[in-house]
Amino acid sequence: VAFLPSFINATGRNFHKPYFDYQAELPLYQKAGILTRYLTKWKCLRNLLKECILQLYRDMFEVGILEEEDVSYMVAWLNDLSAMGYIFPAMQNNQRWRMEDWRKIRLCVEFN
Repeated sequence: VAFLPSFINATGRNFHKPYFDYQAELPLYQKAGILTRYLTKWKCLRNLLKECILQLYRDMFEVGILEEEDVSYMVAWLNDLSAMGYIFPAMQNNQRWRMEDWRKIRLCVEFN
């Protein structure tokens, strides 16, 4: 286990003009409701988690939520995981999560 500083280079951000950062992030805020509704209806019928992740990204690209570059990055990341020997788990039963399942999830986000 290692604890390292972030490798993200935020050179594209303008720290003196937060408005420009807001403008760059605005599409994400505008699509949040669409994304939430889409994800509550989406269901994976694949057998492996890797296949479900790929299908979800491709589907979100098809409906305009993601860009083609987002799909390419996800494919590369999943391929890197596979190359490192990560074994993706099988999907359990393809059932939708119940609301109480979502309450168990905690999200940790780091902003730089």
